Amino acid sequence: MSQAYPNPFNPSTHIRFSLNKAEHVQVIVYNAAGQSVARLMDAQRNPGKYELSWNAANFSSGEYFVTVIANGRVQTRMALLVN
Repeated sequence: MSQAYPNPFNPSTHIRFSLNKAEHVQVIVYNAAGQSVARLMDAQRNPGKYELSWNAANFSSGEYFVTVIANGRVQTRMALLVN
């Protein structure tokens, strides 16, 4: 998983990740309190590179944490929304 870009962002950012094999992938956004606020993906995906867009126009400014869960691994990156 790469760092979200742009970061800081307003109102949208992009999340990139790649898979070496077919697997179930979840991409979840959490707020600073640890609450899940958006689910960007929850599906089986084939090997390859992926890019998702998160439009946070309806969210408050602050730190968010984008988490990719795949193959029993969890990777998290911070994204800063500035309205």
